[in-house]
This record gives sequence, C-alpha cells and structure tokens, in this order.
Amino acid sequence: MDPWVLVGTGGAVGSVLRYEYSKIQPVRGLPAGTLLVNIAGSFIFGLVVFSRQPGDILYLAGIGGMGGFTTFSTFSYETTRMLEDQDYYAMLANILINGAGSISGVLIALWICAALIPGEGCRTEHCYGSICQNRPASRAYRGTNTSPSFS
Repeated sequence: MDPWVLVGTGGAVGSVLRYEYSKIQPVRGLPAGTLLVNIAGSFIFGLVVFSRQPGDILYLAGIGGMGGFTTFSTFSYETTRMLEDQDYYAMLANILINGAGSISGVLIALWICAALIPGEGCRTEHCYGSICQNRPASRAYRGTNTSPSFS
C-alpha cells in the first residue's frame, strides 16, 4: 500500500488516541497524559523499528501511529506554562521524566528485541530519518539522510 496512506491513517488513529489520553488529570502538577503518550509511544516505536517489521507496519504503526500519538509540541507548551507559573520543580521534573522516560522506552524496546531476535539482533531494514539499514545512528546526525524516504 502507498506509504502516504499508511502514515496518514496511522497518524489519524494515533492523534485520536493521544486526544483521549490528554484527558488524564495531572499528577503532582505533572501532565500525566503527555508523559504517558511520550514514554509509551517511544517504547512502541522502538519495538516496531527494532523488531524488523515490514515497511507497511513501520509506516502505519511506527511513523504514522506513534508519530500522531506522541507529542513534543504539547510537552513544550506545558513546560513553558510551568515556567510562566514559576513552578520550577514541576518544570524540571517534566523535562527530565519526558526525556529520560522516552529514551528509556526506546532502550527497553531495543533490549527486548535483542533478547528475542536471534542472529544480528535488532537492526531495521527500513530507512526513515536516522533509522537506516547498515548505517550507524550517529551518521544521521551529521546531516546525512535526515528526511523520510518513501521509495
């Protein structure tokens, strides 16, 4: 199926799910819904990518679904509001939990895939941004192949 359709469909579903999770009430001044979608979404995205899912699954669930589900913009907005309210403890906690939690989600997905997939372990056969076959992630951050490839 056309990758644009898969990404768009996945993004629509992910966005609606994110909207539902946005209704979760804050916990100790922290936006629990945003924390949940960013950490869980990073974990799920990691599972999709590192488990070598076919291109259609990567586009639908990974790029589209988790792209629509996770939210950097809402995280940024909520963090800015905490700064405006001079709630520095909540602001710092929000930044640290979102950042460390999201990266931990991807790392846990990597470890799970490495333990369950024999042979070469967790490598992707797809290319999207810094997620490229036979290409170290650090290369993507030097300006090489940082845009989506729908070929």
